[in-house]
Amino acid sequence: MAKCVVLMERCVGCGECVAVCPYRAISLQDKAHIDLEKCSGCAVCMRTCRYGAIEKID
Repeated sequence: MAKCVVLMERCVGCGECVAVCPYRAISLQDKAHIDLEKCSGCAVCMRTCRYGAIEKID
């Protein structure tokens, strides 16, 4: 199952992804952190991130 991960070099810590995650899989620890146990791979966060800091992996 695909999951989403944060590209740390692009993340600015704005928190927009935290607000939109329907699974509450993202927390802000200076930069975004995605809990892969909770992530469903829905990619709402990826589509929301204006910095291109989230990508989907298999």
